[in-house]
Amino acid sequence: MLGLGLGFMRNLFSSGEKQFERASDAVEKEVLEQIKESGKNIEFNRPVIKVKAGEKEQVWLGFQNKGDAPIGYLIKSNEKSSIGANACDDLRIGSYNSVITIPPKEVFVSPVTIEPGAAMDKGTCVVQMEICTPVDSRGAQTCNIVESTEYNQVHLTVEVI
Repeated sequence: MLGLGLGFMRNLFSSGEKQFERASDAVEKEVLEQIKESGKNIEFNRPVIKVKAGEKEQVWLGFQNKGDAPIGYLIKSNEKSSIGANACDDLRIGSYNSVITIPPKEVFVSPVTIEPGAAMDKGTCVVQMEICTPVDSRGAQTCNIVESTEYNQVHLTVEVI
């Protein structure tokens, strides 16, 4: 009986893993197509999302390295501005201050978690993210529009419903 239960659990988890791989492949293909269409090296799979206050939503950020050497991208700033009367201070965006290294001639897709605070009013927030090749500034990695060999700004519109 224990063997049947263990076999069931193994099949359940392996089928869930295969579904996750298929979902990841589908998202990666979607982001790759968007990158090709836009000509950009960095792109969200959904540049506009709707999420309820207090809940989490996930978007995917795709990175493309067309070069012959690995590129490290730093996800740095998170300037937020509101459209309308709501304040965007309680909007949390994951993945800041992390460096993602993309191998040559590769596309990499990374999840980004969006979470408006439970007390946030309904409204729209526009998030501007700086993504660059990092430079060292006083012992900390940062983006610098002049010194970074690659500097990008991507925007995400979050509608809090």
